Amino acid sequence: MSTKSVHGRYFPALAAILILGFTTVAEAQQGKRPPTVNFRGQVTAFDGGMLTIKSLDGDTISMTVPKKARVSSLTRVDFTQLKKGDFIASAGMRQMDGKLRAIDVRIFPAKGRHPREVHRKYRLGPESTMTNATVDAFVGGVDGRNFKVKYKGGEQIIAVTDETFVMRQNPGKTNLLKPGANVSIVATKGKDGKITVVRIAVGMKGLVPPT
Repeated sequence: MSTKSVHGRYFPALAAILILGFTTVAEAQQGKRPPTVNFRGQVTAFDGGMLTIKSLDGDTISMTVPKKARVSSLTRVDFTQLKKGDFIASAGMRQMDGKLRAIDVRIFPAKGRHPREVHRKYRLGPESTMTNATVDAFVGGVDGRNFKVKYKGGEQIIAVTDETFVMRQNPGKTNLLKPGANVSIVATKGKDGKITVVRIAVGMKGLVPPT
């Protein structure tokens, strides 16, 4: 599915938000941690730990990629690859029936580092959420693609639609940061304006990370 069709068809109310190249995340900060910012765009250069991207709104942005930054790859897969026991991260929108309509679902490897379990508000609007949890059961629904996840302190039902990006996330290296690669970045921004990458996901086979 083309980027154009995604922007044109799914979640129209969010279209203006999703095409932003970066968004400051209004999250509680711990200690002296700098504010967190998010970027989506395309790599134009990577050299000596300095990454330059062209954001989706056309800005050229440079940032430092330290050795401790986490790099991963994202590959789009079919919903049928999602299994009970998988650990996932899903950006979604709360619906009137209480379900979360998934914007994307990222499946993490069975072994390795996972993000912490969480269900919280997200940066895509007042009804948006981020859920990091374990798949507990498949609960059908009209399209047969609803599943339940559990995390410490709660559970949610997530609905996958034709517009949902189901992706497998795997560890990657900085050699993925080639010109033309589509990336989604979480970074910190210091008082001096310096941007430092915390983690970066690289879309494979032309995939444009949706969030």
